[in-house]
Amino acid sequence: MGGWIEKGDWLQDNGNGGGGGGNHVRRTTVLRRRRERRESRELVTAGSSSSRDESAPRTGRELQTRGVCTWYGIKCGKSGEEDEGRVTRIMLAENNLVSKLPHELALLKHLTFIDLRGNSIKGSIPPALASALSPKLVYLDLSENDLDTSVPRELFDAVQLQYLDLGSNKLTGALQPDVGRLSKLRYLSLADNYFSGSLPEQVGQLRSLENLSLRDNSFKGALPDGLYKMTALKSLRLFNNLFVGGVGEGVGNLRQLTQFIIHNNNFSGTLPDNLGSLTKLKYLYVHGNGWTGAPPASLGNLAQLKVLFLHDTDLRGRMPTQVCQLRQASSLGDLWADC
Repeated sequence: MGGWIEKGDWLQDNGNGGGGGGNHVRRTTVLRRRRERRESRELVTAGSSSSRDESAPRTGRELQTRGVCTWYGIKCGKSGEEDEGRVTRIMLAENNLVSKLPHELALLKHLTFIDLRGNSIKGSIPPALASALSPKLVYLDLSENDLDTSVPRELFDAVQLQYLDLGSNKLTGALQPDVGRLSKLRYLSLADNYFSGSLPEQVGQLRSLENLSLRDNSFKGALPDGLYKMTALKSLRLFNNLFVGGVGEGVGNLRQLTQFIIHNNNFSGTLPDNLGSLTKLKYLYVHGNGWTGAPPASLGNLAQLKVLFLHDTDLRGRMPTQVCQLRQASSLGDLWADC
């Protein structure tokens, strides 16, 4: 998702002086960067400690008038734009933030983009904060932090979201049916947390979703029929969970899939023949489940396949010739099957 993530503009040392003058310019630039990083951290952590500084901003206007538009990792609307001078982007990934999520984020009503991944943000996502986030927010990345407890229902009121990454935290509870309200989502990751329960049928309302990662959790139950209505999906990662049942015939609707990665669950039954209709598949990992019967011959239709893992299952019988021929006829480089 590199196209989504704007890293922010680093200050460049454009001094033309040489000798001691150049060293002075570089030293000044380094000090300015350090100050801007510190000020940016203060913006995000303002009011998050129990000993709140009385001088901390209380309104969005106070935040706007403190010159934050020049701080590291902060972007504001440009001159002549509707959001001129208002904070629209916070890009402070991997910036050594150690705090709770500050309620002051709710004051920034023009925010479209928040990237706080890879810090040490702890505690819960406060419902009051979630419900008051900018109505313009399209990108929210809180991954690789120390967030815990469940995801508040109010977060799903941010209906303009297109990118939501809560992966690699300590979040718990079930995925709530309200997730279906985020109909504009294109990317959703809840990977590497402690989520549990069954997937709600309402996931099928995420018709624009292209990437779904729920790996490394404790989700259980059968896959809902709604999953097969997400026809824009390109990547589906459900591995290392507790899902049961089989893969429904509706999987044939997911014609855009390039990655179908569902290994190490408790799936059972036979592999559906219409897996072979997913002709854009490049990675098919179904190993570590309780599949029975024979591998479908239709897998031989997957001419773009690069990796096929069928091991550690109860599949029986000879591998179809069409599957084994993929090694010679396509780019398949890794086949874990009995040919």
